[in-house]
Amino acid sequence: PPFEEVLDMIAWWAEVFEVPCVGVATSAEEAEQLARAGADFVALSGDWITGAEAEARIAEIAARIAAVERAP
Repeated sequence: PPFEEVLDMIAWWAEVFEVPCVGVATSAEEAEQLARAGADFVALSGDWITGAEAEARIAEIAARIAAVERAP
């Protein structure tokens, strides 16, 4: 398409859509801080999310993020 059409499309896209913010956490504390800062999504990274205790750690993080979302 002609460049003017591209510019119009870009302007429309920027006005209509909001790109989600993803933060990457390497600890439960970082995940909570990212949620408090307004991240739309928190990605988990690091060895602490694997292994025998991974399920419990991820549940703790989910609870922390849920508490942030419920806070006034």
